[in-house]
Amino acid sequence: MQNPGALNKKITFFKQVDEEDGERTRKTLVPIRTTYASVKATGGSEVYEVERLSNSVSYDIRTRFIPEIFSPDLIIGYRKERYEIRSVVNVREEDTELAFTCVKIMKGGYENGRSDFY
Repeated sequence: MQNPGALNKKITFFKQVDEEDGERTRKTLVPIRTTYASVKATGGSEVYEVERLSNSVSYDIRTRFIPEIFSPDLIIGYRKERYEIRSVVNVREEDTELAFTCVKIMKGGYENGRSDFY
């Protein structure tokens, strides 16, 4: 059972939607739900690839179990930052708590080019 006082950060879940703008298709983020969660930085890493140093910080975000957000295809927004969900775990399989492992998305896209939105 999670301590309700630990859920003291307001986060928003976004879904990425393709939006047609004339002849182009753009990706936009549509807010789905706002809830309270705990947000903790869990570690960082540095990778040297293509003669460039890329670093990232992993985050552990936990919230109450909400069936419609049990999906890794969503983006989490917290304090004007965006976080890409890497994995979602139903903690202890009790349908009471979700644990998201996330990586912060940089403004120009994710560090190694895997995300093209902000």
